[in-house]
Amino acid sequence: SSDLSDEDKIDQKGIRNSPYFKPDWSPELLSNGNYITHFCVYKNNVIEELKGFRGDYSGSQDYDLVLRATDKERKIEHISKILYGWRQILGSAALSTSSKPYAYNVAITALEDKIKRNGYDGKVQQITDTFFYRTKYEYGNPTVSIIMPVLEDLEILKKCILSIKKNTTHKSYEIIIVDHLHKKKELESILGNNCTIIKFDEKYQNSKVYNSGARVANGEYLLFLDPNLEIITNNWIESMLEVGFISKVGAVGCLLFNNNGQIYHAGKILGLDGICSNALEGRKHDNMYFGIANAIRNCSAVSGKCIMIKKNVFDSIDGWDENLFQYFNDVDLCLRIYESGYRVAYTPYVKLQKQNQITDDFSNEIDQRKLFIKKWKHVLEKPDPYYNENLSHVNGGYFLTSSPPLPRLMTLLLEVYYERIDLQTQFPEVAEGDYSNLLKWVINEGIINDSYMVTLAPFDKDFEILLQKYSQ
Repeated sequence: SSDLSDEDKIDQKGIRNSPYFKPDWSPELLSNGNYITHFCVYKNNVIEELKGFRGDYSGSQDYDLVLRATDKERKIEHISKILYGWRQILGSAALSTSSKPYAYNVAITALEDKIKRNGYDGKVQQITDTFFYRTKYEYGNPTVSIIMPVLEDLEILKKCILSIKKNTTHKSYEIIIVDHLHKKKELESILGNNCTIIKFDEKYQNSKVYNSGARVANGEYLLFLDPNLEIITNNWIESMLEVGFISKVGAVGCLLFNNNGQIYHAGKILGLDGICSNALEGRKHDNMYFGIANAIRNCSAVSGKCIMIKKNVFDSIDGWDENLFQYFNDVDLCLRIYESGYRVAYTPYVKLQKQNQITDDFSNEIDQRKLFIKKWKHVLEKPDPYYNENLSHVNGGYFLTSSPPLPRLMTLLLEVYYERIDLQTQFPEVAEGDYSNLLKWVINEGIINDSYMVTLAPFDKDFEILLQKYSQ
């Protein structure tokens, strides 16, 4: 019943600039700020039902309208083209965020109205020098169960535990350590209160370890945490709860940094670097692409290195898939949360940093990739709804690109290509955008005879369609 589009700005010389390629409908991003802005098409009966703009909301009347229109579940379509140009004239917020200071107060009132209409208690604050807002909900004192595996280096685990205790002000929480290394005595000496150690006798598999911890958890929320991380923000549990508490949010992830200070994770993007990768990885934490790293927003998936999930949602989807024990198990978990009717969100207000740069074990990668692609073929062949196809699909994303987006299957194939020196040598023309010979090779022998390429087997017949497209 409503349509939104991408937009740009037009300066006083008529020059177009600052193209904003938006995600599809994102409820959490809308609560963070008016990303839809001034151009939105509504059905007439919706406007009649809402009685149009409200006079007391001048300055943010369009934001108030869309907040009221989305109180009900409505079909909201996104046209991924720039259909609107916001003129940067004197006195316009398009030229300066300080042009209409009164508009921010009106927006806060509109947001707090929506919170009350939805049956919540909460206060909204503006984030200084931005168009963003943050809602502090009243959610009581639910118990949060922090579930962690053991590492060989107990000093790393100790630092993680100390950072939890230093930065946790939420009163009701427990720490569950899943001990597959049988180091109970050493663990007891460093853990202290609020910690439970459970024995795990099987061979270490991330998904099984997390599931075993979840089975003994007492919390209404489960917080799965990689012990190679340190918490670097206060009130971190509260900041995750203020998003995870929302009824339709099933899981929430956070902002992770490498130990060199660069971003490691700010949400995940389907199709990025092939199958799925971390948004903004390797970038500095600054005000990049409309402040996207600093915006509460929906994502198709978030990292399992620090993820909070409602216990009832986790149980309803049968927890972590133990067949995906090493690669893409967090993406799989999030996609199943979506399929169960809940959303996944990212918050920038919780920050953690890696302690060490641990090298991943790639021994099971091919089998895990194959299983994941087969399971989620119907999702991977479509664009990520929370990432605009007009933006780049490499190197952390959120770069503008003049190239048309590649079909999803082609990005999966190119991920394999750029990891294989032999394929780059055999088909150098791929670098110039000529994919026909590579596709012929895949169709004739690649998938059948190549141990790595076999991960794309679920798409076997689709390659012939691609070849027709790129041979024209």
